Amino acid sequence: MTFSINTTGWTQEKINMIHAMTVKILFDNGVTYTGMYFNGSDITIDNPSSDPTQYVTSASVSSAYDTWKTASDLAKTEYDAAQQIINDEITANAMTTYTFTQIDNAIDAILNLSDAKIFLKKLARYVKARIG
Repeated sequence: MTFSINTTGWTQEKINMIHAMTVKILFDNGVTYTGMYFNGSDITIDNPSSDPTQYVTSASVSSAYDTWKTASDLAKTEYDAAQQIINDEITANAMTTYTFTQIDNAIDAILNLSDAKIFLKKLARYVKARIG
C-alpha cells in the first residue's frame, strides 16, 4: 500500500524523521508490516495488518515529531546544563592544575581535621567532575 503525506512547510529535520515517526505511530497502534519504503513524501508499507492511513497522516506524523522534538530539546538542555556545571567545577578547581608534587605538598600541609576536610572536598569535587 502506497500513500502520501503532505510535508509542505516542514523543516528538513522533520522531513528526515518521517520514517522514524511512521514506525512509532504504527507500533503504538499495533500495526505490523513486512516492509516500509520511502520516496519523498510517498510511503509504501508492505502487508500492513490494518490500514495504516487510519494512523499515519501528515498531522499525526507532525504531532509525533513535535512531541519527540520537544522531549529531545529538553533532554539536550538538561544535559548541556549538567555538562556546564561539570566544566565550571573542573575550571574552578585548583586540583586541575596541580602537579604530583603540589598534591604531595598539599597533603603534607594538612595539620588538622579541618585542613583535611578542605583538601578532601576539593579532591572529591574534582574526581566527581572528571569521572561523573
